Parts: sequence; structure tokens; C-alpha cells
Amino acid sequence: MTFLQVLVPLLKSGAWLAPKLFESEREKRGPSFWKRMKLLYTSKRQLASTHVRVSISYLFRIRIDGRYLLVKGRRINQYQPVGGVYKHDSQAVRDQFTKWDVREDEIMPIDIHSRDDLRVRVLGKNLIPFLNWFVSEKDRETTQQREFQEELVEPGYLSKAFATIDPRYLYTVWRPLTYSPHTQATELMVYQVFELKLTAAQEHELRHLQLPASGELRWVTEEQIKRLGDDQFKHLDPFRIGQHACYLLSSEG
Repeated sequence: MTFLQVLVPLLKSGAWLAPKLFESEREKRGPSFWKRMKLLYTSKRQLASTHVRVSISYLFRIRIDGRYLLVKGRRINQYQPVGGVYKHDSQAVRDQFTKWDVREDEIMPIDIHSRDDLRVRVLGKNLIPFLNWFVSEKDRETTQQREFQEELVEPGYLSKAFATIDPRYLYTVWRPLTYSPHTQATELMVYQVFELKLTAAQEHELRHLQLPASGELRWVTEEQIKRLGDDQFKHLDPFRIGQHACYLLSSEG
């Protein structure tokens, strides 16, 4: 089979490579064209009959005076960026997922918090249609309010001055397809990173934020994020930071 014989059907099935994704590429540092082509080829040719674990989430870069605000994870004992996975929100999507053989990810128990999360198992041959659907923004969560409110405002860490926030889109990280021994699956991890456009009142409140004694929130430095926790060489108490926190620093992690 020649290169063109492989390329042409892939391009026909890869509408997600073109208009909207290319428009957004002009305003962010995302995966190169060839990385996208590799994803297209791998999903259609090598993983067509394999379920790929897909997680698509948004992260908040909350930075004040050179420090970043992290929150303790609900399910994993680590500090991580404020944010979480997007959700879908219609029966039409559930019906389409059934046709695509999209399955719930059972690594984490399905409960009131995780129901309808875009943390799923997608059959490889249907991965590109799934990503086409996500990029279209149809019948899915498109704002970043929910997790911010659930993690910071509803517990009372931040006041009602943050009842309305103004996220500024920075970039999207498309991790390469990678096999995970932990989940026993090939994974595609996608992170959309946002920064808060703060009012003067919001900035003042964050600068004077009193961290809860429970340790649910933590200010960390860039160095601590790069080390995925505190520097034990400085004889400080170590703590764990999720690896995806590195994407608060740059799209390269």
C-alpha cells in the first residue's frame, strides 16, 4: 500500500484537522501537524479495534506574586490545578456514544460527581469522530464555571466575589497516545488551560487568601511544580503534586 493510499482516506475521515482546530492553532502552542497526523493514523490503523482511554479537561492557572494555587484532589492524594473534566449533557450524545461504542471509564467509581464526564473509553476507529464532536462544542459543557465553583466557592474558600469568573483561554495540550500500565490502556489526555482575568477585588482576595487548616489548598512555586512536590533537599515536608500541573507553566509541561 502506498503512502497516498493510506493518506487520502485518513484525511477524508479527519475533518477535525481542519477548519476549527487550525483556527485555534493560530492562537496557541498545540500539537504539530505531524503529531496530529500520527494520531489520525494510529487510531485508524493500529488501534481501530482497541478502546482508547480519553480524558478531556480544563485547568485554571491561578497565579499571584509568582505562586500558583492548587487544590487537593478528591480521589487522589495529591495537589493539582483547579478544574476538571468536561461533561456532556444530552440524551442525543448518549445515543451517539452508544453507536460509537463509547464506554464509561471504570477506573474511578461513577457517582454524582463523575457521571457524564468526558473520561471515557473510545473505540480507536471512532476516536476521530469523537474528537470532531468535542471540537464542535455541540451538546457538551463549554464553560469552565462548574469545577471552579465546586472546588473554591461552594466550600467557602473564596467569597461570592467569584460567583462570576472570566476565564481567558491560553492553550490546549494534546498528549500523545501513550500506554498506561496503571489503567492497562492506551490513553489520550487533553488539557485546555485557562487563566483568570481578575477584577481588583478578586485579586486582592486571592493575595490575602487564608489557607484552610485542612490543607485543601496550597500555594506553590514554579520550582515545586517542576519537582512534583516540595524540595526534600531543603528539608521541607514533601507533598505530591499531580504531573499535569506542569501544564500550568507551559504547553510543553
